Amino acid sequence: MKQHPFKYIRFRNLQTRINGYGYHYSFSRYLALLFLGMAVIVGIGKLNGLKFTNICVLIGLVFMIIPLLLFVQFRYLYEQQRFQDLVNYMEQMMYSFQKHSKIVSALEEVENLMEGDIQFRIQQIRNSIESSKNLSYKEAFQILEIAYPCDRLMIMHELFIKVESIGGQYQTVLASLIEDTKLWTERVYLFQKERSQMKKKIILSIFCVLILCVILFRMMIQNEEMVKVTDSAYYQTGTTLILILFLFVFGLSQWLLTGDWLQKQKDVPEENLKKDWERVRGSRDQYPRARKRLQREAEKQFPKWLRVMILNLQTENVYRAIAESVDDAPAVLKDSLEILVEEIVEDPVSMQPYNHFLEELQTPEIHSTIKMLYAYTNVGTKEAKNQLDALMKRNIILTDKAERIQNEDEIAKYQCVFYIPMFLGTAKIMLDMSIMFVVMFSVWGQFM
Repeated sequence: MKQHPFKYIRFRNLQTRINGYGYHYSFSRYLALLFLGMAVIVGIGKLNGLKFTNICVLIGLVFMIIPLLLFVQFRYLYEQQRFQDLVNYMEQMMYSFQKHSKIVSALEEVENLMEGDIQFRIQQIRNSIESSKNLSYKEAFQILEIAYPCDRLMIMHELFIKVESIGGQYQTVLASLIEDTKLWTERVYLFQKERSQMKKKIILSIFCVLILCVILFRMMIQNEEMVKVTDSAYYQTGTTLILILFLFVFGLSQWLLTGDWLQKQKDVPEENLKKDWERVRGSRDQYPRARKRLQREAEKQFPKWLRVMILNLQTENVYRAIAESVDDAPAVLKDSLEILVEEIVEDPVSMQPYNHFLEELQTPEIHSTIKMLYAYTNVGTKEAKNQLDALMKRNIILTDKAERIQNEDEIAKYQCVFYIPMFLGTAKIMLDMSIMFVVMFSVWGQFM
């Protein structure tokens, strides 16, 4: 059963969770943070002319938000450590397998270099393989893959299993996986840095808007009549609600932008993709947005499919490698791959089937890569190796571009949060101005 995050408002539950993450947080530090939050909110409330009752409402909200933010922050640190452990495992495992070409030997070597939870799981994998003859490598590796969900981890394990069972020249493929892992690590750290910068921008936006609102409010209440009007339920309720929204934006930004390090790629629902394909194939000129969505999704998913293809090409020809990849292919590519397989059967010699692949979309890099697959079918052994090397380099480039697009999309989703404090500040100023107009009209009425 999924536990509700608000249970961490109780410090004992929060402390238990933090201890489970491998960190310690004392009750004295917790109290100090609560008092600091309370002091800040009391100061903001007083500067905005709120009554004690309304300030207490804001204090209660702060006491609810702070424990949740602590939980998110320590979870973030825990996931950061898990990401570092996974990257270390993958790099060490690839180097060890490169040296031994045996899964068990590589696991034994890597196990001694790891520590903590991931070392325990590596030991479980090795013991499972050695103690059970009926257990496949794929089943054994699931012990780690379930705990550390990552597409790259599964692709690496798949390569090891293929080499262990079939053999073949795998050194070049493994070298490309090592390079891809390094670039992926750099992208993840850069992505987390961008999220952290976005959090700081939102906090700065909230701070600046609040300061501006306080300055304008203090200037307006120089008149005694203004002070009387600010005691009204209209002003007190309106200001309290606006400050509650400020707190909500602050908490939401911290929650959303303090994200996990290990995230499986979220695929677009197949139903949406089918609808877009029907529109584009029916009349592509009438649905430019559908074509754009499919294009971006294809650019994200194609490198993932190409990695599987490169592994299959170690033991199969191009046609069989494509045919075997269809069942597990990303949804956005599956129909096009099925059409490609059918056209290759009908016309196995010419380039036409490859030219037709994703022709409805404007994806020049994908089209160029598919043509390289056709060239791979018509060259000798030495040339084929060079073509495979070129494919792997192209895949690294495509993967880098696709994941940068995905990260940009993720950051762009939260860009709007940066502007919300400005709208709230405008609402606060309008509230203050409305009160000022009420006072001015009442003063004018006395002179009439």
